Amino acid sequence: MSAVATPEINLAIVSSAFNEEANILSLYEACAEAAEGLQREMPMTILNWRLFLIDNCSEDQTTLEIRRLIRRDQRVIAFRNARNYGVEPSFMYGLQSVEEADVVMLMCADLQDPPSIGFSMLKQWIDGRDSIDAVLGSKERSAGTPFIKLGRKLYYRMMNFSNRDQAVLRGFHGFGCYSSSVINQALWLWSNTSLNMRSCLISASGCHQVVRYVQPDRVAGRSSYSFLGYVNEALVAIFSGSSIAGRISLRIGAFGILVSVLLALSILANKLSGFSGYAPGTVTVAILVIFSAAIQMIMLSLVSRQIEAQSRVSYRQPVQSRRISD
Repeated sequence: MSAVATPEINLAIVSSAFNEEANILSLYEACAEAAEGLQREMPMTILNWRLFLIDNCSEDQTTLEIRRLIRRDQRVIAFRNARNYGVEPSFMYGLQSVEEADVVMLMCADLQDPPSIGFSMLKQWIDGRDSIDAVLGSKERSAGTPFIKLGRKLYYRMMNFSNRDQAVLRGFHGFGCYSSSVINQALWLWSNTSLNMRSCLISASGCHQVVRYVQPDRVAGRSSYSFLGYVNEALVAIFSGSSIAGRISLRIGAFGILVSVLLALSILANKLSGFSGYAPGTVTVAILVIFSAAIQMIMLSLVSRQIEAQSRVSYRQPVQSRRISD
């Protein structure tokens, strides 16, 4: 009788860090503890994991802390960007650096994406890997001030308005577990479209499950996000979105037709009732102008939709980075 081969899972944990010197060690230890716990829970599966850290040109001692981790554990692999490219380009570069992984876990380095929840999502992915390709984390409650929460809400609404692709879950910022095929497709979308990271990951996933969680408050360090930061990201999302011109022109056109029809019906009703001595003139011309402009806006939306279908433009600058050694 031949022995049954023990299945192996190659996991890559990818995290981007900016000024997280107080959290890097805790992140590593929490990931190691959660991995050991999952291994005990699934003794018939061998879990091989590596932690990929992308230092987004931190200004504190983050790089030094990462070097200490590399000396401590060879499973830690790290890169330092030449400058601060922002969260999403840094994350996507980290995904490009991953090799030979069956599944990728994406999380922030500030521990507001709890590794314990990340590994519970990993177990869910392992159990359902034949039918799902990703498990996504969606925040039921976000940490931060009311202004930060308002900025997040505005961000998600504007981002979904500006694209026709699969809508991004509210509270989803990338935290989750993804099959290698999803990551490859997301990287292609990132390189060949104007979609942001969240939209790339959502669109690349054909069949995913969602885990809702409460985001804990930050224990150490300070977030680089602010209300204005979220508003700025929302504006970037809406102005670089694939459908912004078509959707705005369609709404303006529909509103113009509605206004012109209501004005015409109002004048006609007053005329028929005998309460108006209306004579054709300036008002008629104004209604016709509004109606004509509305029709033109709708035609513009149709043309814009055809352009969207034919044109995919990549405007992103490559990330320049170097590997961190001990």
